[in-house]
Amino acid sequence: MLIFGIDKFMSECRALVNFTGNAVATLFIAWWDRTLDADRARRVFAGETVEPMPDEDRLPSTAPRTSTMN
Repeated sequence: MLIFGIDKFMSECRALVNFTGNAVATLFIAWWDRTLDADRARRVFAGETVEPMPDEDRLPSTAPRTSTMN
């Protein structure tokens, strides 16, 4: 029974480390691509209310592609 308790504890630790690593990697990639808004990130981490991000990535709808090869 002791092994099951240790395994549950270790599982929680793995999940926490995985979450932290993913968060750090996301911030690092955004910083690397120069798309990280550091002031906004600081406000969010401080618990301040911020406006939603503008939807800049939305592409205009286009007609479906058709093949030109016959």
